[in-house]
Amino acid sequence: MENKVIDATHAFLDVINERFQQYCERANLTYCRSDYFAIDSIGRKYIKISHFEKGNDSGRSVHSFVDKKTGDIYKAQTWKAPAKHVRGNVFCSRGKDALNSGYMVRYL
Repeated sequence: MENKVIDATHAFLDVINERFQQYCERANLTYCRSDYFAIDSIGRKYIKISHFEKGNDSGRSVHSFVDKKTGDIYKAQTWKAPAKHVRGNVFCSRGKDALNSGYMVRYL
């Protein structure tokens, strides 16, 4: 099951990266066009997704967490921990239900 969650997380990342690039183009932000979202780490319980600034090793921030067993998507509460409530699932429309109209995880 864990491999299926990781594969679905990669599909979720494709959606995030696509929407982020669309946002950069609409806003005419040339500095963010080389930024990207990727799996930062795979822990015991969660997969951490972070935003990376290309060319800046220390320039990263946590975007979300994905539960390794269920595929549930959580907004980040801190660098190391997810918020309490599920925002979506990577198996439901590639996680689009967890995102707002842009690329960020929606608030409840």
